[in-house]
Amino acid sequence: MNTRGLMELIVLNIGKDLMLVIMALVSTFIAAPLIRWLMKGQELGEPVAAGG
Repeated sequence: MNTRGLMELIVLNIGKDLMLVIMALVSTFIAAPLIRWLMKGQELGEPVAAGG
């Protein structure tokens, strides 16, 4: 394999690793606001007793 092809493989491998790190960070930071938005309107108060 020539050096140009080897360099392409190295760059693609680094790019793939970098993309995995970026996706892990984005999903970590977006999880809490997304869950808060999805749970909007549901309060964590005392449960309502059924019946009298």
